[in-house]
Amino acid sequence: MSTEVEGYKEVQLGPKRVKIPDIWDYSDLGSQCEIYQPETITEKNMIEDGRYKVFGANGIIGSYSQYNHKTPQVLVTCRGATCGTVNFSEEKSWITGNAMVVKPNKCPRISKYFLRYYLEKSNLSRTITGSAQPQITKNSLSVFQVLLPPKVEQKKIAEVLSTVDSAIQKTEEIIEQAKELKKGLMQDLLTKGIGHDEFKDVQLGPKQLEIPQNWKIQRIKQIGEIVTGTTPSTDEKKNFGRAYPFVTPEDMGDIKNIESANRGLSHRGIERARKLPKNAVMYACIGATIGKIALAGTTLATNQQINSIVCSDSYNPNYVYYSLQLVTPLIKSQAGNTATPIVNKGEFSKFSILVPPLSEQKKIAKILSAVDEKIQKEKDYKEKLEELKKGLMQDLLTGKVRVLSLLSDEEKEELKEADVTG
Repeated sequence: MSTEVEGYKEVQLGPKRVKIPDIWDYSDLGSQCEIYQPETITEKNMIEDGRYKVFGANGIIGSYSQYNHKTPQVLVTCRGATCGTVNFSEEKSWITGNAMVVKPNKCPRISKYFLRYYLEKSNLSRTITGSAQPQITKNSLSVFQVLLPPKVEQKKIAEVLSTVDSAIQKTEEIIEQAKELKKGLMQDLLTKGIGHDEFKDVQLGPKQLEIPQNWKIQRIKQIGEIVTGTTPSTDEKKNFGRAYPFVTPEDMGDIKNIESANRGLSHRGIERARKLPKNAVMYACIGATIGKIALAGTTLATNQQINSIVCSDSYNPNYVYYSLQLVTPLIKSQAGNTATPIVNKGEFSKFSILVPPLSEQKKIAKILSAVDEKIQKEKDYKEKLEELKKGLMQDLLTGKVRVLSLLSDEEKEELKEADVTG
């Protein structure tokens, strides 16, 4: 029985045999593009307030007062840990020798906009040479094989993916705007409160502040019980399971309420740890993770790198969560300059936050929580868009799904006239 699919053909693409549409072709990248490394930019020539973006080993690395490329370019990072990453310069820019330019020839059969997405989807790791200092050479990139749909189809594929990219970028901008809004609101609400006319001067760490007359400065130890986490014996496998989350600093980041973790404890294990109730305020107190903050979204335990506050009834955990963010720069500055700075339980308990009456704590926390919810909603949407893009790239750039229904009548006629010579 034939395994051929109608309208498709099987070809050898690199190490794999794949099925592609009959009208599509394939070629090595070097036959279709000019591939080269621009001159290296030196740090002394970098002007941080320059007009033009500088592309290097980690994407955009700064700005420069001059440019060495004035049209959009497809870029492949060719050195270091990010070797193989694909970038795209949308405008005039300076491209350093850490990024390889992949530029379609003068009479191209491949569009730079299609190529951008094709290389982004492709696994360029097999073109990397070296281990101690991984790199991609011009020769290794030149023999990399790419698929060549007719130009009209390339254009439509790039348009579809570009539309999703635009939505992702717009969402990123909304997230950044919301973060800036939150930053300003925190500074105002956590020091000035809501609707106050009378203020007093206080000292919070090195800062002189003017706060509402009826607010207090209180040490963390006055807010509730401070619990330093502990790890049950790892020699006893029965201590671990999925009954309760076991939180470490790795689990803490952008998520405000933690309900799950990479590791878990059994019912036996939680009794050998230090159980925390829902809404305990967790604060990472060691090394580079100092200042990570989260709320317990359920009953859980943490390891010894985290100090947690179980707030008494006079304190709103959400308000304490935001207040700790405000004083984190002070906590970090006093953590010490050792190779692994640490804030132990005793030191942590002595830091202070500003505390309004409970009713105002709740109002402030509600406002800031609403902004956090907006940020999280946009992040979730961005994640969905990125998954959509990933799926579209896999389908459209391999020919598994065609864009024929999106073509205009004129474009369909152009496609009929297309052949494998482009």
